[in-house]
Formats: sequence, C-alpha cells, structure tokens
Amino acid sequence: MVKPASRSVPITVSLAARPTGGDYARFVIGAAIKAGKPLKVKPDAIKPIATADYPTPAKRPANSRLDTRKFRETFGLELPHWQAGFGHILQQVLGA
Repeated sequence: MVKPASRSVPITVSLAARPTGGDYARFVIGAAIKAGKPLKVKPDAIKPIATADYPTPAKRPANSRLDTRKFRETFGLELPHWQAGFGHILQQVLGA
C-alpha cells in the first residue's frame, strides 16, 4: 500500500462528482460568461453524444469518467466536488 507523502501545501483533486465532458464544458462556458468574457457559444449549445456517435481510429470507452473510489479508499480522503476549486482556475486562465 502506498502512503501519501507529507506535504506543506494542500492538494486539490476536483473530480469527486465525475462530470462528463459535456457537464464540464457547459460549466466552464457558463462561468466564463458570468465572469464577463464574451463568447460565441452558450452553455446550452453543448449537447452530449454517445461514443458511438463520434468514431475515431482509437477505441474510446463508453464511459471515461474518472472513478476515484480506489484513490479515496487507499488514502482515506473525501474529495471535494469538482466545481469547488473551479473559480480559482478560471481566474488564472481568464486573467480575471
């Protein structure tokens, strides 16, 4: 069993709720618009599609959301909801 190293800074892992790509994209676009950034696309323009509807040369799993159960159980952590740390990241990316 791997033990976590002691750290002097907090680690934020923000995939506890396992969003889909569409969930994440809609949230990012909505947050950017709320932050006053003009975008040509609106959150509701992002529509989910099945893996089979987007064929690629590489095989894609039908469900590629990250399952953090083993990580949480191994390290005894309860991860924050993925949206919890998003404001900080948005500020860095958008320079808000």
